[in-house]
Amino acid sequence: MLSFQNNLLAINANNHLQANSRNNSRTTEKLSSGYRINRAADDAAGLAISEKMRRQLRGLMQGASNARDGVSFVQVADGAMDEVHGMMQRMNELAVKSLNGTWTESGRSSRDPIYLLVGVETQDMMKIPRTRVSSCSLAINSITISRPKYAEKAVKRIKEAITLLSSRRSTYGSMQNRLEHTINNNNNVIENTQASESAIRDADIAAEIMEHSVNTLLMQASQAMLAQANQQPRQAIALLQF
Repeated sequence: MLSFQNNLLAINANNHLQANSRNNSRTTEKLSSGYRINRAADDAAGLAISEKMRRQLRGLMQGASNARDGVSFVQVADGAMDEVHGMMQRMNELAVKSLNGTWTESGRSSRDPIYLLVGVETQDMMKIPRTRVSSCSLAINSITISRPKYAEKAVKRIKEAITLLSSRRSTYGSMQNRLEHTINNNNNVIENTQASESAIRDADIAAEIMEHSVNTLLMQASQAMLAQANQQPRQAIALLQF
């Protein structure tokens, strides 16, 4: 029906044009952002699940970072104990060397006392030649090897201290192993969680490009049909001219 007041064909074409334009804007937004879900209206349930996964991911990443800090701390402690181990091995070497029957007492005295430098109790070592030090992971302040019987005791004490230190280092080693396993586990969970979150939230670029092309064609077709529909009132005017 030809009408001046209501051009139903134009109204219908305009409605389709607006719908196609909205769809085209959404696909453009998805292609620009790389996300299928940019707002809750796109997928309310998917957005809620995705945000929960993102919270878990950030927690796991921070947990892995904390574990790496723990590994660094343990490595510092183990490095320090490695130096102590070296000093104790040298102490043991001197103590055993003192048991040599060809040494004189003065020769032994030149190597006595032996100090384990762990925590210095005074800062002025220049004024006090034999600064007393404490050993905290071991209960050895100093040992005396000026006589064979003292050297024998020293060897025994050093052996016990080395055994204790080795035990402590083993504890730190197991701690580092556990932390590294924690890091590996966190990284594995992070990878799987990211894959799941990506499947929910990321845009399928191929599908979005295809839909964008279809919406663009539909929008152009709607514009053409709207232009033709707007010509209908002119046809009515042409009839009036007759």
